Amino acid sequence: MKPITIAVFAFLLLAGCEQRFDSFAETRAYLNELDEFQEAQLLKSEQISDKQEMSAYRRGSGILFVSIKKEEDEYVWESSDSDWDFAGDGDFSYELLAIDGVHVLFGKVLSEHEIESISLGGEPLHYDPDSQFFFAFSEEPFVVEEENVELTVFAPRKDPSEFTRTNAPFKPEFSGYKFTQKEIQDLRAGGKVMVTAKSKKGKSFTCNVSHELKEFKGKKFWGLETHFG
Repeated sequence: MKPITIAVFAFLLLAGCEQRFDSFAETRAYLNELDEFQEAQLLKSEQISDKQEMSAYRRGSGILFVSIKKEEDEYVWESSDSDWDFAGDGDFSYELLAIDGVHVLFGKVLSEHEIESISLGGEPLHYDPDSQFFFAFSEEPFVVEEENVELTVFAPRKDPSEFTRTNAPFKPEFSGYKFTQKEIQDLRAGGKVMVTAKSKKGKSFTCNVSHELKEFKGKKFWGLETHFG
C-alpha cells in the first residue's frame, strides 16, 4: 500500500510535577492515587533506561504521557497534557513532544476504515485499536525531513467472521457520543449501552446500541446496532 505522508508539528510539554520518591514503584503508586489518574487506563509502560521509564495513559477521549526518572537517589515524574486536538481531513493526525529528555511521537487514527497496525520507517508503533491512539518513545529525535514524516497504514486481511465481539475492530464513538472505557467493555461483552447522540441534522436522540456482526449487500462487517424503544 502506498505510504501516507502528513505534516508534523512540535508541541511543548504542558504539565509537570516536582514530587520526589524512592523508587519507580513508589512513584507509580502515588500517581495511581491522583484524581487525574483515577479514570485513566494504562496503555503501555516502557523502560527507556535503568534510570527512566515512560508510560502512556488513555484518559477520557484524550491521551497523556508520564516520565518517571531517577535523579541521584530520588525519583521524579513529569506528565504531558491530555487535551490534544486531532481533528483533520486525513486518515490520521499526529504530533511530537519531548518529556524529560525522551521524544514522543503520537497521534490518532481518523479514518473510518479498519486499521490493523501502523509503522514508521518499517518499525511498528504502539497502537490501541479501541481508542485509535498510536505512539512511540525514543531517546533520539524522530527523523523528520522537510517537516514531514512517512507512516504506513495497513488494512486488516481477516474476514470479519473470523473476529469475535471481544477483538473485532471497534470505533469508540457513535454520532458524536464518545464511549467510556466501562461502556466499551460492556459492548464487547455483548451488552447494550444507552447513548444520547446527534443526527446528521444536529438533533439529539437517545437509543441503546450494541456491537454486532452485520451484513449489507452481501458484505459482513462489525458495527454498532441501534435499538429504539
